[in-house]
Amino acid sequence: VGREGAFAELLSAVARAPTAVRERIQDDLETLPRAFAQLTEASKLRIQLCLTRSQKCPRFHVDKVPARLLVTYTGPGTEFVGSGWTNPLILPLESIVNTWSWRILGAIRDNIA
Repeated sequence: VGREGAFAELLSAVARAPTAVRERIQDDLETLPRAFAQLTEASKLRIQLCLTRSQKCPRFHVDKVPARLLVTYTGPGTEFVGSGWTNPLILPLESIVNTWSWRILGAIRDNIA
């Protein structure tokens, strides 16, 4: 499936979401990939849109990608820890990505002013 076809598939996948969520996802799909590609100087991106009913990553782990743009549209948000953090039971406030917010995780994050 080409780029346009993949984009159309993503948009149709969110068609059944509540209106506010659907509109936000559609807007983000039009703007965030382009901005992320420019920041990371990536020529290709993998876009994954998941519906989860439980934690997708129940344990903290090291990502196997150089950078990740993460958005949580509904639910409690997402928690993460930096590579130097030693106690995942006590998270600093900047380790929580609130619902409707986005965050770049990975090495590229350190290069953004």
